[in-house]
Amino acid sequence: NEYFQWSPTYNQNSKAISVSAGDVLYGSVTLDESTNTYHVYHSDLNTTQSVTFDIKIQNGPDGKPKTFDHAFIVMEKSQWACDQYPPNNEVTFFDITMKFDGEKVSPKWTTAFVDDHCDCR
Repeated sequence: NEYFQWSPTYNQNSKAISVSAGDVLYGSVTLDESTNTYHVYHSDLNTTQSVTFDIKIQNGPDGKPKTFDHAFIVMEKSQWACDQYPPNNEVTFFDITMKFDGEKVSPKWTTAFVDDHCDCR
C-alpha cells in the first residue's frame, strides 16, 4: 500500500509482503466518513497475507476536508530486476468497482508509464 500526495508533498507506505507470479491480489480503499479517514487494504488471495493502513484526510485551505476525485492504480516496477517481470510483460487489472459520493461510477481508464524499465509497459 502506498499513499502519495503532491501538495503538500506527503508519502506513506505500509509494510510489504512478497507475492509470486500468478497470485491474485485484492485491494480496497474505503472512506470512513465519521473520522474522515481512508482505510487502505490489500491482500494476496493465494496466501491470505495482507497489509493495511489508514490515511486521515487533511483539511484544505478553507478548513474543510479535501475532496479526492482522482484514482490511480499503479504497478510499481522501477526497482525490480528484469527477470522479476511477468514473462509476457502483462499485468491484468479486473473486477474494478469505483464509487464517488456513494454512487457507482464508470471511470475513463488510461494507461501510461513513467519508467520504460525492461520494456515492461
